[in-house]
This record gives sequence, C-alpha cells and structure tokens, in this order.
Amino acid sequence: MEHFIGIDVSKATLDLALMDASGQLLAMIQTENNAKGLARSWRRWSKEFGLVKDDCLVCLEPTAPISRKTSTPVYRNSPGSSATTPKNLRSITPWK
Repeated sequence: MEHFIGIDVSKATLDLALMDASGQLLAMIQTENNAKGLARSWRRWSKEFGLVKDDCLVCLEPTAPISRKTSTPVYRNSPGSSATTPKNLRSITPWK
C-alpha cells in the first residue's frame, strides 16, 4: 500500500487523515458525513497526492448506525478497506 486513509466518524462530520507508506502525515481534512463529502475529499487528494484506489488502504472505526452511511461507499469504492477499533489499529501499525 502506498497510502493510508483513516476516518474518524461522527454524526455530522468525517475527519480524514492521509498518510504515506512511511507513516508521514500528508494531510487532514474534515467533511460532511455522506458520500458526496467522501467523493470530494477523494478527488482533492487524488489530484494533490496521486492517490490510486488499488494502492490505498482505508480504515474507519465502526460506530454503530452513524458509520453505516460512511462505510457503505468506502467498502464499495475501495478495494483495501477495513473497519477496526483504535486499539486494534495501534497494535498492527508499524508506526508507534
């Protein structure tokens, strides 16, 4: 994977963080919690950082019903996607 996107889901907004393969934080953005907000963020970062869906892992915390409207388009559009708890994510990342 060349890039990693972490998504913090809340009822009204999504906080997205983009990291490269070395763990360097490239960008952070907040958008509305819907498919349009995700698509807009993806287009922006694709242009700015050259994101390619096959080389990008997207991870979000499943937070019951409010994450469903986010996770559905993420899973549909990203071949590399995962839902996990922050504790599990910290244990599997190479960056501490």
